[in-house]
Amino acid sequence: MENKKLEKKSVLKKLTIGIAAMALISCAFVGGTFARYESSGRVDEGGGANISDWFIDEEHGEGTDEMMFTISPRMEAYASTERVHTVNEGGEILRLTNRGSVNADIELNIEGGLQAFGKTFTDDGITEFALEADTEYTSSVDGTKYKWDKTNNRPLVYTLDEATNTYIYETPDEWDNVSLFNGTSNILTVGTVSVETVTLAEGDGKIEVSGNQTDGWTFTLKPGETIAVKIGTTTWTSDFATENGDNGDLRDTWIGENIARVGYKFTWTAVQSSEEPA
Repeated sequence: MENKKLEKKSVLKKLTIGIAAMALISCAFVGGTFARYESSGRVDEGGGANISDWFIDEEHGEGTDEMMFTISPRMEAYASTERVHTVNEGGEILRLTNRGSVNADIELNIEGGLQAFGKTFTDDGITEFALEADTEYTSSVDGTKYKWDKTNNRPLVYTLDEATNTYIYETPDEWDNVSLFNGTSNILTVGTVSVETVTLAEGDGKIEVSGNQTDGWTFTLKPGETIAVKIGTTTWTSDFATENGDNGDLRDTWIGENIARVGYKFTWTAVQSSEEPA
């Protein structure tokens, strides 16, 4: 009798273990009931409308600027012919790029024609200033005083009138009939300004540009397009055929001591000319 009871307990125990094992196997196959991958996230930006980018990039920063490259007089001594230093290749002086996402109609102009700027040397470097008519300036190199003749684009230097003990400003002999630019005999002849394609949005060809140096230029830049403003051949004439070289040396020296730069001042405006979506 006792053996039968022990046998029943043994069978019951095996049966219980078997049921438990089956339950575990069942849970393993069902899986998701007890464990699963779960992820969560958040999109702060939300849905909506993107703002079209608007950015016309000027290579040198602001919407009005003076772009220059550097030249000097020819270094050889006078030898009975004009000493002329030529910058044959000219140079690129400004770039405009549409870095936005809509088209831009551009107006580009030269403001005030060719201009000259004076300079003074200080311990902190060179200070530049616009040369104005009827204004007295002092050379930081030798302390001499001068005024700028804006009509003829040349200096007037002082001479002392001993009778009245006052200074009279007059054209130096070496500058007689000679102008720094825009005169009968020009020391500096600055090349023609042109507007040329650098980058097209797509395909080959050129950006269509209308206008000229006198009236200004108009053109449309698509997103990603770039134009360059270039200046043609520029020359520095030290001497003229009727001179002996000394006058040219005097003028060149005065320019190097007192003139910072001669060039053009450009202004531009840009107006949106396409929409998104197209």
